[in-house]
Amino acid sequence: ISSTNLAFGMFGLSMGGSGGSGGSNSNPVYGDGGNGNSGGLGGVITLINYGSISTQNAYAMFGVSVGGVGGNSGNSAGYVPDAYNTSAGKGGVGGDVVIWNEGSLQTNYFGMAGMFGISIGGGGGDSGRSSSLQTLGGTGGSGANSGTLSFSNIGEIQTLFSSSIGMFALAVGGGGGQGGMAVGGGLIGSTDEGGSGGGGGNGGTIQVSNTGAICAGGACASVATELSTAITTALSTYQAGGNSSGSGGTTTASGLAPAVAAISVGGGGGLGGSAFDVSQNVTTSIGGGGGSGGNGGTVLASNTGVLSTIEVTSSGLFAASIGGGGGSGGGAGAVSATTTDIPNNSTAIGGSGGSGGDASTVGINCSSTSALTACTNAPALSTLTSGALISTLGDHSPGLHAVAIGGGGGTGGNAVALSASLSVSNSLSIGGSGGSGGKGGEIYADTADVPIITIGTLSTGVKALSVGGGGGSGGSTFYRPDYVPGGSVAPISSSESIGGTGGSGGDGDSITINNTSGVIATFGDLANGILGISVGGGGGHGGVGIGAGVGMAAMSTSIGGNGGSGGAGGDITI
Repeated sequence: ISSTNLAFGMFGLSMGGSGGSGGSNSNPVYGDGGNGNSGGLGGVITLINYGSISTQNAYAMFGVSVGGVGGNSGNSAGYVPDAYNTSAGKGGVGGDVVIWNEGSLQTNYFGMAGMFGISIGGGGGDSGRSSSLQTLGGTGGSGANSGTLSFSNIGEIQTLFSSSIGMFALAVGGGGGQGGMAVGGGLIGSTDEGGSGGGGGNGGTIQVSNTGAICAGGACASVATELSTAITTALSTYQAGGNSSGSGGTTTASGLAPAVAAISVGGGGGLGGSAFDVSQNVTTSIGGGGGSGGNGGTVLASNTGVLSTIEVTSSGLFAASIGGGGGSGGGAGAVSATTTDIPNNSTAIGGSGGSGGDASTVGINCSSTSALTACTNAPALSTLTSGALISTLGDHSPGLHAVAIGGGGGTGGNAVALSASLSVSNSLSIGGSGGSGGKGGEIYADTADVPIITIGTLSTGVKALSVGGGGGSGGSTFYRPDYVPGGSVAPISSSESIGGTGGSGGDGDSITINNTSGVIATFGDLANGILGISVGGGGGHGGVGIGAGVGMAAMSTSIGGNGGSGGAGGDITI
């Protein structure tokens, strides 16, 4: 197959339809909006090539499966208390993608991967606004999981222009929908609460393998003299961190062109709905909680063939599992005011931030015979291809690079409370708590005794990084018993303002890196032979508390929120 401009060699696309949105209520007295419906499923994509494919300005093999977006829910309104909004629709699940190449693939333009497959879970719908004397905002629709991806290259893949990945597998969970806003008010008192954000979907499991040859970003045509000379030198000296200037040699343009990339990402949690209430006597507003981030999926990658890159930030093999970030909590505003001597009380509580999603395990060249959890479901490794080698010629370009990062926690919602009366005014505001960070995943990386050579600054031979997500910051607050309209002052007033607590950081997980008898040679400043780092996420900042009292007998208390605890680093074995 030889295609012209903007024409794929093989292209498979399956998309689920979007869910229908619910209608809004038009009854001025009482009524709920309609529910949003779920998005449709993405189908399974299977692409197999035994021949030769060459493309211009297009991917050689491209498979996409996308779940449909959930429908939004309608608005709700009415004068009668207890009007509730309904729920938005869930996203549709992305389908599985299978791509197999036993022939030859070649692309001839900037950014065009040889083999590219993606599965995306549909995002959840947003919930509509709800307004009444007492009302609860609807829940945002949950994001859907992506499908699984299974890629294999037995043949040859060449990408002849810059920023062009050889083999790229990407799984992305759908984002959660936003919770509905709640708006209320009344002559006697009312309570309103924003809806919760929908949770993010999980990224799917990815398995990729290469037993053939992949050269990315023009490496096929440009490596020639400098790299072959460096390889010969490296294999004879067995050294790490040589005396190279670290410039990366004659690299081509942009970068971000690994030979193999496999990334699974959880969807972000939806935002919590805000709440706002104005009434006499007693008023309470509570922000909706942010949705939790989805988990990154398990990623298993293997190479017993040839991988080569020549650009900056272009690993030989890059495998990553990343948790989605938690959604921020909804803000809350409460106002209670009267020109009479009826006591007034206002309370506002910010919504809690959603927790970040966890990273799952990442395994490079691991087999089912390993006792490590990360390798439990890994297929058996193939025998080494003749001439098997991983080479990178560019700064920040490790030979093997494994990453497992937990998602950050969502920020707590802010809160503002105001009250005014001719007798007694009380205000209380509490910031929402920040969400906890997700856990970093377990990592196992083995060279499979394939020789590795890197030329460039910070181009480590084997690099593994497990990082817990940071905790979300607590929400800030402001309370003030105020003057009544007309300039009078409440004889007695009090305000209490408490900042939200910061979320705790997630833990980093264990890392195991193994090289039995393979050669690892690095030429460049700060280019370690093997590097393993496990870091706990930082705790979130506590929210600021601001309060003020006005009156003949006024009392004001302001308390800042506590910071969140930091996560622990994991064990490392090399």
